[in-house]
Amino acid sequence: MKKSLLVITLAAMGQLSMAAQTADEPARSIEIGPYTHEAGEDGEDGSVWDKSPVNFHYTFSGSQIIYSADDLAKIAEDNGTITDLSFVFSDTSIDAGTMDITLYVENFEAGEFEEKYPGSDIYLWHTYDPSTSKAELTYEFEHYYYEDIVLGFHLDEPLKYEGNNLLVTVKAKRTLIEDWATPYMFPFVKYTPGMTTIIHSHDGNSFDRQYDTGEAESSLYVKKWVPAVKIGYEAAADGIAGVSADTETAAHYYNLQGVEVQGDLNPGIYICRKGSASTKVMVK
Repeated sequence: MKKSLLVITLAAMGQLSMAAQTADEPARSIEIGPYTHEAGEDGEDGSVWDKSPVNFHYTFSGSQIIYSADDLAKIAEDNGTITDLSFVFSDTSIDAGTMDITLYVENFEAGEFEEKYPGSDIYLWHTYDPSTSKAELTYEFEHYYYEDIVLGFHLDEPLKYEGNNLLVTVKAKRTLIEDWATPYMFPFVKYTPGMTTIIHSHDGNSFDRQYDTGEAESSLYVKKWVPAVKIGYEAAADGIAGVSADTETAAHYYNLQGVEVQGDLNPGIYICRKGSASTKVMVK
């Protein structure tokens, strides 16, 4: 099935309570999990490692999250085009710093994580396409006790929802940690029957290094839940311009850093992009 991929970037929110998020609301939205909850309610308990979509406690963090077509049925019914995603954390910290975050979202077929590294119980990441244009933003924040923290993402371009699952891939690097910070924040989550969220948190190995090589396997956590999310979208009836179909048929090859490779391919692993479809290929 055709895969569509776009990059979305973090809206500059800083210290922001849920009640304060009123500007630029999408025309329509759905909520998955307890995105809306009682004031002062705590998020998911657990260790400081297994936070998603990002972990404020570590230098490097990242995650992949699979949202099911069943939870997205209203968007399909409205023939919707996704424009925004927001996640919410309960804050039990006094924390300040900066973080660079890039988030990708794409239509996806698989419903959970199943493959594992050979000889281990560590799950493999799903392949995502790094060749799309990226937009990165430094998130500067100050967090205080008992404030819900909302991470709001706005699509550079709208993503036409195709009626299947969604894969969200997040990469983050914390570039400044204040000495007095105690960054313990917990996401609100929806429990699922299968392994639907995989999380990476580490002070030495980045998401890219973990994704490319499988190093620091002990930093991976797989969960039977997804972070609560609010997904904003425009329905076809709202008059949003549709996403034009990509009729390109020539194949383009990219290395795992997202750089297009011209000419003959040397042995290695590449991303092949043909039209809107992307696959990982090995050249021997």
